[in-house]
Amino acid sequence: MARRIPQRAETQEWLVPVHNAVLVVEEAVRQGVDKHELVRGTGFSLKDLESSDTLKSYAQVVQLIERALELCPYPGLGLRIGREESPAQWGILGFATMCCQTLRDMIGMVIKYHRIAASMAEFYFWEKDDLAVIEVRPPRALHAALPTVVEEHLSATWSVARLLTGRKDLRPSQVNVSYTPPRYARLYRDVFGCPVNFSQASNCLMFERKWLKLPIMHSSALSSQMAERICALQLRRQYVEDDLVHKVRYLLLAHTETFPDAEQVAESLSITSRTLRNRLRAESTSFQSILDDVRHQLAVTYLEESELPLGDISELLGFNDVSNFRRAFKKWTGKCPSKVRASRAPALQKRPTPLLSKSDLGLTRH
Repeated sequence: MARRIPQRAETQEWLVPVHNAVLVVEEAVRQGVDKHELVRGTGFSLKDLESSDTLKSYAQVVQLIERALELCPYPGLGLRIGREESPAQWGILGFATMCCQTLRDMIGMVIKYHRIAASMAEFYFWEKDDLAVIEVRPPRALHAALPTVVEEHLSATWSVARLLTGRKDLRPSQVNVSYTPPRYARLYRDVFGCPVNFSQASNCLMFERKWLKLPIMHSSALSSQMAERICALQLRRQYVEDDLVHKVRYLLLAHTETFPDAEQVAESLSITSRTLRNRLRAESTSFQSILDDVRHQLAVTYLEESELPLGDISELLGFNDVSNFRRAFKKWTGKCPSKVRASRAPALQKRPTPLLSKSDLGLTRH
């Protein structure tokens, strides 16, 4: 049986600044939640939230989000936070984006340094035909916190893009998310102003490629160079860049459409496949273990948060047939895929969805 990656390799190299946690706490307090009650049991203290130098583990921030979801009376936590975000709330990365020349440059800065702004997911970007695409991929299964993380990342990125270009009329062409529609699904259309598709294979925001040339207001080439140097220093502070396990995991998550094999990963890292095997063995893991863990993570997310058929999930994860996927999933979890999907059914069963107004949900401005 393949071993799980040691916990050190999964979480400790991903240290998160408290910027995002502060935004979660502020939104919860606006909704009437007691902040002492909010941080209880999460590994956070209120003092942790007072210093920009504080770094917390990925798991602790997820716990805080889950706690906020339990206590906040209004749904759409990530949408509420993201729609109001500004570059100032991203710390030095926010300043760096303000100094960029164009929207393309700003997105590139986010892709490269998003972690220093308390990102809970990896960012990817590509262009196809007339569209540009921003994708966010959480590094592991987030379960109940997944919609909040995706909502905040996509809506905040677009809010900042509109602010920096001065183009309040900018609208994405389409937004895709990997989970089933929440009961407040129609609020996505209000926030993004475009069609939103649920139960998709990825979490993406698409917009017209021509907008990449839009200038950033008040940009500064010299200040941009200085800000990027500081971003690089901050990134090294919170992220162990020499962690081979993380690098392999990152490469696999970056190419989930066709997972690279060990030879291809070794080539990307400029080492031999033998060196890769030996170094991973020294970390008490293997390439296959890391690949299995990535597949496991994605499989759980697809099963719990989407309506994708097992055949589609099997194909997305690189299995040549559903039976092989079922066997692998049983080995990873001790459960059949159908049981995992069925276990979340009560929460997702068709239930009356009240016709709620923005004021009912607390989304109107006062």
